[in-house]
Amino acid sequence: MRSPRDLLDKIRARFDTGTLPTARPDTNYASYGAGMVCDGCGETIRLAQIQHEMSYDNDRIVRLHSSCAGVWEAECRLRGHR
Repeated sequence: MRSPRDLLDKIRARFDTGTLPTARPDTNYASYGAGMVCDGCGETIRLAQIQHEMSYDNDRIVRLHSSCAGVWEAECRLRGHR
């Protein structure tokens, strides 16, 4: 289980390396997980968890747990990207 601080550190590091986008997605859907890997924390999004799937014009798809999506959104705002 990850701590809130670990999650924040992972997401910040992925912003810094460009692994996570800072732009608002073209579409954002929420559904139950499908066993895919979260682009925020790197852990599997299990079937009973909520997954946010964000797509961009360049055919990029980003999948995040709900908690990771919340941290991603807050970090975007904090950095002035929203």
